[in-house]
Amino acid sequence: MAFGIANIINADTGMDAYNAFLCAFKDLFNLSYSLVRWACDLIFIIIGYLLGASWGIGTLVCLFGIGLLANYLTRYTKFFNIMRVRR
Repeated sequence: MAFGIANIINADTGMDAYNAFLCAFKDLFNLSYSLVRWACDLIFIIIGYLLGASWGIGTLVCLFGIGLLANYLTRYTKFFNIMRVRR
C-alpha cells in the first residue's frame, strides 16, 4: 500500500482525494508526509472509536507504518521515475 502511495505521489498524474489533501497540507505547512499522514489517521481513528468502531493491532500497524514507509519509498520511486523518463 505504501509503495503504491509513493508511486502515485511521484507520478504527478493525479491522486485520490485523501492523498491530495495530505500532500497539499504537507506543502502548505512544510511538514513531512509521514507526520501529516500520521496526524490525520490518528484523528480518524479517534473519531471512529468515539463513534463506536473497533480497533486492533492492524489499525496501529497501519497508523505507524504506512506514513513512514510511504515517506521512505517516495525518495526511491522518484529516482525510478527519473530513470524511466531519461530513456
